[in-house]
Amino acid sequence: MLKKLVVVGLAMAMSGCVIHIDGNSGKKATEHVTESLTLNAQEISLLTADLGSGDIKIIGVEGLTEIQLSAKILTTPERNYRLTLEKRGNKAELVATQNVEVGLVWYSGNSPRIDIEMKVPSTMALNLDDDSGDIEITNVKGHIEIEDGSGDIGLLNTGSVVIDDGSGSIDIKNVVGNVDIEDGSGDLVIANVSGKVKISDGSGDIDVNGAERLEIVDAGSGDVAINNIRGSVVVGD
Repeated sequence: MLKKLVVVGLAMAMSGCVIHIDGNSGKKATEHVTESLTLNAQEISLLTADLGSGDIKIIGVEGLTEIQLSAKILTTPERNYRLTLEKRGNKAELVATQNVEVGLVWYSGNSPRIDIEMKVPSTMALNLDDDSGDIEITNVKGHIEIEDGSGDIGLLNTGSVVIDDGSGSIDIKNVVGNVDIEDGSGDLVIANVSGKVKISDGSGDIDVNGAERLEIVDAGSGDVAINNIRGSVVVGD
């Protein structure tokens, strides 16, 4: 009786999770699909994204008047994924998720993923909610907010940045504005920020080179290197 209760409790706690297993049981992601989407962006100032598993690359292009998206999708034969790009007022809403069914899902071999490349107007603001996968953003001058579960993050030539990250390295260079990072684990490299840098870090090395001010609320575990801060520097525990 006890064994049955433990199994039921585990299934309830892990509802919605993707589990990787070996052997022939479970679902298999074997279908390769490519899709392209475009959206007129002349009245859009913000792109929001709900992302499951996969990498995303976003490039800002000066003078561009539409959002262009190309996706490479690995999915099950049922093609049970959602990829949409829609206008809602002054926002563009991107959804790129797999496994829309509710419950515990077992996979043998590779699990589903959606890898995305996008071009957006360079003035666009971004708000990304990402489960897992790498994020790369270049030449996007609007405000950027990222909530990320796992995966590396690389930003180059952007506006102000707010990141809440679970795990993975973060590399940020050439920011016009402030940078605010709450990080669980992974190395942080930040360079050439016009405003203030604020960091709360669980573990991993921290390297900050060039900012108006620096506040490290919690340095966690790892080495800290600080160079070329023009104003105040505050380092907590």
